[in-house]
Amino acid sequence: MAKKKPIQKVNTAAKETVVTPQTVAPIRIPDFLSYKNSFYIVLALLALANFWVFKDFLLGKKEFLFKDIGSDTLNQIYAFAKMIIDTIEKDGIPKWSFQQGLGQYVAPFNLGNPFHWLIYLMGAKNLPYSIGLIEFVKFVLSGLFFYAYLRQLSLSALACIIGGLVYGLSGFLSISSGWFNFFTGWAVEFSFWLLALELILRGKQWYYMPIAVALVAMDQPFNLFLIGEFSLIYIVAWYFFQENQPLKSYLTNLAKIVGSGILGLCMGGLMLGANLYTMLNSPRVSGGSSYVSTLTGRPVFEPVDGLQAGTIVSRFFGNNMLGIGNNYRGWTNYMEGPTFYLGLLGLLLFPQIFILLKGRLRKTAGVIGGIVLLIILFPFFRNAFWGFTGDYYRILSLFIGITLLIAGLWVITKVENGEKLNLPLLGGTYVLWILLLSISYTEDWSSIMVNSEKVKAILVLTSLAIILAIYNFWSGIVLKYLLLVITLIETTGVVSTTLNKRDIISASEWKEKTGFNDYSHEAVAYLKKADASFYRIEKDYSSGTAIHVSTNDPMVQGYNGTTVYTAFNHKNQAAFMAGLGMLDLKREFETRWMSQLRNRPFLLGHVGTKYVLSRGVIPYKNFGYDSLTSINDISIFENPNYLPFGFTYDGYMTDTNFQKLSFLQRDLALMQAFVINDNEKATFGKLKEVKDSISVLTLEQVKLLSDNRKKETLKIKSFSNNLIEGELELSSPKLLYLSIPYDEGWKIEANNKAIPTIKVTYGMTGVILDAGKYNIVMKYEPPYVTTGFWATIIGILIYTALVVLSMLQKKKQATLQV
Repeated sequence: MAKKKPIQKVNTAAKETVVTPQTVAPIRIPDFLSYKNSFYIVLALLALANFWVFKDFLLGKKEFLFKDIGSDTLNQIYAFAKMIIDTIEKDGIPKWSFQQGLGQYVAPFNLGNPFHWLIYLMGAKNLPYSIGLIEFVKFVLSGLFFYAYLRQLSLSALACIIGGLVYGLSGFLSISSGWFNFFTGWAVEFSFWLLALELILRGKQWYYMPIAVALVAMDQPFNLFLIGEFSLIYIVAWYFFQENQPLKSYLTNLAKIVGSGILGLCMGGLMLGANLYTMLNSPRVSGGSSYVSTLTGRPVFEPVDGLQAGTIVSRFFGNNMLGIGNNYRGWTNYMEGPTFYLGLLGLLLFPQIFILLKGRLRKTAGVIGGIVLLIILFPFFRNAFWGFTGDYYRILSLFIGITLLIAGLWVITKVENGEKLNLPLLGGTYVLWILLLSISYTEDWSSIMVNSEKVKAILVLTSLAIILAIYNFWSGIVLKYLLLVITLIETTGVVSTTLNKRDIISASEWKEKTGFNDYSHEAVAYLKKADASFYRIEKDYSSGTAIHVSTNDPMVQGYNGTTVYTAFNHKNQAAFMAGLGMLDLKREFETRWMSQLRNRPFLLGHVGTKYVLSRGVIPYKNFGYDSLTSINDISIFENPNYLPFGFTYDGYMTDTNFQKLSFLQRDLALMQAFVINDNEKATFGKLKEVKDSISVLTLEQVKLLSDNRKKETLKIKSFSNNLIEGELELSSPKLLYLSIPYDEGWKIEANNKAIPTIKVTYGMTGVILDAGKYNIVMKYEPPYVTTGFWATIIGILIYTALVVLSMLQKKKQATLQV
């Protein structure tokens, strides 16, 4: 039997419990800012911040269409996307379209960007929403690619997260998005290009570089030049920043970059050729409208003026220091001003690099800083960077901004690794930035409601400076979180203001019978139902509701017109209009907005304009137009002097004689003769020369002239954007005049025999034919498409083979190591 333990008496007297410090666990804040978590953190922050910025667009309260200085979103981006979607539904792959001016090859710059493909897939009905949605996606992707690039630089997890965040909320992205959002695609492509470039330089994967080059080539070939310039400086600087980089391996990697670049050009060959063809056939490149002579003539070391200097300073601290949208009071306009903003943390820290770097590294940083200063302070060097094509900042702002940002992120990494900030330099930098922020850079400062923007920037700078100073003595995780949170709130606020405090089309407004949704649609539908032949329609008004007149109405409202607004119009339409005195080819801006034909009622018939929609701006009845009907506030007129798509001439005028005529006489003269260069008479020997000037005639006499042109015309049997078939019978040798700009892509057959086309009347298309009956077939085949197609196929095959070989080689090496 077990013994019982003796019962012990317990002293129940109260005892004082003494609590020592060791009995309480210290509060520990977990450190999530590791490489393991960094991708998920930057993804979450980018998605959260950009959802806040885009919430009204994503939730259907607003359409991503701006009516202020960013009207290109409405008048160009939306209009072109609508035209491309409609063209795909009607013709398949877009080639030529008669909705772009008098006609143009429309695939270039519209089919080369994968983001555009996503927009087209969502359809015309969802177009305003899909534009905003894809912008949201681009903001997030650009930040993620830049984050991945920063990881290759061996920066700290915190630095990589902050860098990815501020790039995805940068000034360039936010300003471009609310203006001409092709540029936001450039920001995505550039961040991916940086990642690919850095991987090759470090001897890692090569196969991202061909994709990066192909994407840029397909989207905007000129960016190959701009990004190439940046890459050249980057590659040279990269070598000097590496302390133990063998020259042989460096040169080997350079060879890989060149080879990958060539392969990428081949892979993007299909759209590269199309884009180059359109650029080379535009007034900006080969039509006499280049800025080169003007910009190269300025003094090399002529500094920026005071307003531009103030704008440069202000735009480092935010987009809106000098006003928002139409209220902006800085250099040029809200969109074209410099967009350097990439957060304020980098501005405080980048000067520290000149203290922390030593020897050759400090000199290299100094050279880079000198290049940046030259470009900023002296416009000649900025223009030179752009190849003297324009007085732009645009993507160059992004190049400069990330240069300073990377320097600041490098300093963060050094400080996290135990280096100390130079506090006097930090304090001096802070004071300098506060002083620069306190200066008024405009004369009408009192009219600009931007005080709050400056106060916000000063508060952020002050908070960041205090945290950085404390970090020198106590590197607690809470300070890292504070840096990240402040940067998140700061950048989100700036971008949200940039995109939301603007004149934007609301969802309810978009559904009203105003703007592009006005009664023009019903008027066009009425004409299409009544007349199924080919003709053009003109309007004496613009339907767009933005501050800038819309000239791309035909693209949106689905009719063949004459007006167009785009950066690369057809040079031969511009030449035709210049020859008629409607624009000056030396004024580059005039070649972008081409709407002058609507002001020449007699000339409209010459280009096949049969009907006019009017709100009473032009008194068409005074020019003999017949009133058909009215639909709401729109009157429909028929042009009695309308000439079919293809009509014939038996006479010509020389340019010298034609230019002696007044504008009205020129319009009437084209009812009797086409125009040739003085040295081309031999080509048209079978036709007569018309020398007599045209007197002002009665409306009846004008009608007789146009009726004479209608006697032997092309009888169209079938008509589409890319294929036209018809019949023609001539009693004598004549020129068949076609009211489309002369383009090498149009091939014409008469009775199954190819016949050459001739450029006449400055930029239009003509064909010389003898007497007889003809079956005419016109087909549009975009130049260089076949060559580009095979280049793309061969490039993709080579790329695939090289990737497979590379993978097999790595597998073999791994097996040998085992």
